[in-house]
Amino acid sequence: MSAIIVSTLFLYASQMIFKTFVPGVVVDVFFALLFPAYLIVKRDLKEIRDSYFSTGFYVFLGMFLLTVIVDYGYFFWHWDELSHWGMMVKEMFRTGRFYTEDVCVKSSCA
Repeated sequence: MSAIIVSTLFLYASQMIFKTFVPGVVVDVFFALLFPAYLIVKRDLKEIRDSYFSTGFYVFLGMFLLTVIVDYGYFFWHWDELSHWGMMVKEMFRTGRFYTEDVCVKSSCA
């Protein structure tokens, strides 16, 4: 199972059990920090540099930075077919709950 699916499952389980995303985020961050630490302990630094910092990594990093620069200042102000998802995610971060929770329905989420 891929890491993104497992990470999402941690967040969903956290929301369902504790009614907040915080425990799921803590678990996700813990595993995200554990993996690089494991690589550093188990492998040689030269091997890590050669295998993980490849040309593809730098191309991805460059494209990511280009996207961040181009999209800077776009805050889902105008409605389109995809912008409503951004508002939902923004409210999930603000309230720490799913978009359909009562706290979101009673506030200015819609």
